[in-house]
Amino acid sequence: MANGSISPLTGQGIGKFGKYRQLYVWLEGGTVWRMPVQGGEPVRVLQGVQLFTWWKVGRDGIYFIDGSTTPAHVRFLDFLTQRVRTITSLDVGYVTPGGSYFDVSPDEQWFVFDRVDQAESDIMLVENFR
Repeated sequence: MANGSISPLTGQGIGKFGKYRQLYVWLEGGTVWRMPVQGGEPVRVLQGVQLFTWWKVGRDGIYFIDGSTTPAHVRFLDFLTQRVRTITSLDVGYVTPGGSYFDVSPDEQWFVFDRVDQAESDIMLVENFR
């Protein structure tokens, strides 16, 4: 968060920390910051969230995918205790450029993510295009 500015590549969510609503922002480089809606200094709450699509704010904390291990882990940062616990592990497959999708149901009983089994590219030669 250079000079208080937000990177163009962000993800965000609104949650409660204590009795106040907070804005949570993901910044390039994999950090999630808490910013009081009513103003004040931002506070880093998470590091190592690889993709801006790999985290969601829940009622009592932040769910996120930790892709630093194989298989990846779904983890939860509890707002009250500020502790991170592992929910489950999952195979996210091949991580495509532009990111994968991750979301948590409104009742926080289910999560959904996309998984790419294979990615392919073709290289084409075009002659006499002028």
